[in-house]
Amino acid sequence: KNFKVKEFRCKDGSDKILIDSELVRILQQIRNYFDKAITITSGYRTESYNKSIGGSSNSMHVRGKAADIQVSGVDPIKVAAYADKILGDRGGIELASYGEGTDGYVHIDVRTSKWRAIRSTRTPSTYTSYYDKWLPAVKMGSSGRHVTILSRKLKKLGYLKTATNTCSSLMVSAIKKFQTAESLSVDGVFGAKSWNALIEKL
Repeated sequence: KNFKVKEFRCKDGSDKILIDSELVRILQQIRNYFDKAITITSGYRTESYNKSIGGSSNSMHVRGKAADIQVSGVDPIKVAAYADKILGDRGGIELASYGEGTDGYVHIDVRTSKWRAIRSTRTPSTYTSYYDKWLPAVKMGSSGRHVTILSRKLKKLGYLKTATNTCSSLMVSAIKKFQTAESLSVDGVFGAKSWNALIEKL
């Protein structure tokens, strides 16, 4: 029911472990909410280990303020959405969603500023950052990783046949069908209300 210190240990096996108490509180809240097992795939990192895996020199992991997690059987987008509600206008969240299902992870950190990012592929290890919103609106012509993830989820739910990273007329049509089914305003723009409805469906 609770986390153990060893779950945050650096993968290089060193004895030193830094763990921010606020981070643990957030993770415990997530565990209690979903009532599912949480695996910490990356917790504290020593500077040398962080460098060896290509981590940022300013990584919150090195300070013991970050953890990458997987919640058993739960889509990462649901985990990231709940974390965003908890953190509000602070902290870092990176959604890594690799397919239509639950493959991926969520990075959570307790920095004082707000940082949001999305990763849709394992390699290359790049992501798109959004500093003002959790999930930006998708409309005709939109492109990026958030569009890729949305198209995968619409495909999973049967609204789209092929995933894409650019919002085409076919995707707008799928968005309108989803909005109609969920009794939302049918405008072809996938905004906050549509994202929330989608996340509830997954």
